[in-house]
Amino acid sequence: MGKGLLPDFFFNDIYKIDKEFLYNNNIKGLLLDIDNTLISNTVHDADEKLKTWIYEKKADGIKLCIVSNGKGPRVERFNIFGIPAVHKAKKPFKKGFLKGIEMLKLQNDEVAVVGDQIFTDVWGGNRAKIKTI
Repeated sequence: MGKGLLPDFFFNDIYKIDKEFLYNNNIKGLLLDIDNTLISNTVHDADEKLKTWIYEKKADGIKLCIVSNGKGPRVERFNIFGIPAVHKAKKPFKKGFLKGIEMLKLQNDEVAVVGDQIFTDVWGGNRAKIKTI
């Protein structure tokens, strides 16, 4: 029986996901949801705190990819960081997650999805056989 709707890990906010945690769990890449994960769905642009977190992850050697059900323009606003993105990912279907993993050039067991929704991010990540946060 699979994990279904249960995440592998839980954090109250993304800023607690640090280098030590990622390295200890062999996570070399993160598939990031935007709305209500990286930033509120009512906010249009990344704030300084989020920018710093993303730059820190990149400096730590963590590969990042945005995987969002959002439309292109919403997703592209967050691509100021030069990271790949999958928009209209149709989560919880596996295709968007698998495309993100392919873009990162990593194996499934080296990647985790970070999202706020049980029925899209967690369920979809579990279906794609990747770690879920």
